[in-house]
Amino acid sequence: MNTSVSKYLLPLLMVVAFGCKKEIIDQYNLQPVRADNGQGEKTTLKSDEQLISIMHTDLFGSAITSNQLKVLFKAYSSFGDKNLIIDEITRKFLADPSVVLPQDTYMHSNTDKFIREMYARFFIRQPNEMEVWYLKKVIGENPDLGVEAVVYAMLTSDEYKYF
Repeated sequence: MNTSVSKYLLPLLMVVAFGCKKEIIDQYNLQPVRADNGQGEKTTLKSDEQLISIMHTDLFGSAITSNQLKVLFKAYSSFGDKNLIIDEITRKFLADPSVVLPQDTYMHSNTDKFIREMYARFFIRQPNEMEVWYLKKVIGENPDLGVEAVVYAMLTSDEYKYF
């Protein structure tokens, strides 16, 4: 009796085990999304001199002189809290009347274009749709927000500190 049951049961089990496949249905037809580290794949930290030099070039459209860099780096080196000094240098640069930035009216009337231009200028990449949506929302909800505040946030972000 065992052999007759095995004779029929074994082929039946093989048909069930190998003959049935679960059909995967792509019900929503979504494209796969690749997540990154939020820094635009930037992995190399800028040196202190590079950060100050690049920030000056990004804001003024010209290279910083060696004397200006020497003075700023002397202040930077003589203080313990490096982040505080970078913050003060950033504020000093933004307060300079010769800094090259768009007008506040341009930012509020051409928000998408402004965001894309600033990302290209400071982060050397285009923003993703979430970044555009969020920054556009912040700018739209704060009519008194100025270009300097947005640029300050970008310059003091972690992403700006990396290549």
